[in-house]
Amino acid sequence: MRRFASPVGILARLRSIPALGLVGVNLTIPHKEAAARLIKDLSGAARLLGAVNCVVNRRGALRGDNTDARGLERDLRDLGCELRGQFAIVIGAGGGAAASVLACVRLVRIGS
Repeated sequence: MRRFASPVGILARLRSIPALGLVGVNLTIPHKEAAARLIKDLSGAARLLGAVNCVVNRRGALRGDNTDARGLERDLRDLGCELRGQFAIVIGAGGGAAASVLACVRLVRIGS
């Protein structure tokens, strides 16, 4: 499998999404941060985390989103995890760790 980690490579591939009529794509490392810098329309989570894992084609305009925090948040809710008054330890310092911290903060603010 070839990787296209350069900003030029990812830019060309992002531009091809509408041209190919794709509804959207999912991205992973090493493309998440580059996509966040290249896509103008970002969700709040993508902007906050500086990473895009989902690109949606909206009539030729690309929207970047990051679903990592929402996914963990939903899983923790489904498991009945109550985080208020608790400690959460996140091991790591990458994008997954940042999304985990965001999920925990949301659960504490909103409640689980």
